[in-house]
Order: sequence, then structure tokens, then C-alpha cells
Amino acid sequence: GVQFVSVKKLTSLLCAGTSGECGVEFVFVSACHSELVGQAFIKAGVKHVVCVKVLDRVLDRSAQQFSRVFYQHLANGYTVQDCFEIAKETVVEESSKFLLLPDNIDHQVPIFENAKPSEWTPIA
Repeated sequence: GVQFVSVKKLTSLLCAGTSGECGVEFVFVSACHSELVGQAFIKAGVKHVVCVKVLDRVLDRSAQQFSRVFYQHLANGYTVQDCFEIAKETVVEESSKFLLLPDNIDHQVPIFENAKPSEWTPIA
């Protein structure tokens, strides 16, 4: 069945084993209408969250394409912001539905700092 998790409990889970600061830097909520879940992760201390606007649905093929391109570039050392922008370019018809939260911080940071960015080539 479904279990609801409060922001307080989510924060506790994400910060377990740390000195109080959330140890999770990035979350990708791969679901339609996931903005409120994304905001809960932000409130719990996650620095970068990709999700879908609360009123929007995304086609499966667009979600798969976006995710594939996003993660490919993330693993190659690109910044979260660059991965987000590149992935949006591959799903032009639905690109406005994806969000990178929060909107008031710099997302020009890599998650995998030791990876070396390679030249981007689109995935068919």
C-alpha cells in the first residue's frame, strides 16, 4: 500500500548518519505531477531536484529520453544545470514541463566531480 512520509521524516531519513546536514545532493523524481514531491526533497535539505511541474504529465518516451541524456551527462562530469539544459533539448515538445529545483541557487556544480566531461553527442 501507499505510505505517506512527512518532510520531517524524509529529512531524518536523508540525514541519517550525518552531523545533521543532508548527505543527499541530488534527487531525480521521475513521475508526472512530481513538483510537490520535489519541493519536499528541497525542504528536507537536498540541494538539486529534477521533477515535473505539478499540473503536467510527460509522455513515457519523453521521460525516458530526458532521463537517459541527463544521467549520461551527469556521469560524465557535467554540471546539474548543463545536464538539465542538454536533456531538455532532446525533448523539445515537452521540455517546459521539467523543473530544476530550487530556482534560487546555482546548479552549475557537478555531482561526480572526478568525471571528465566528454563531447556531447545526442542519443537516438
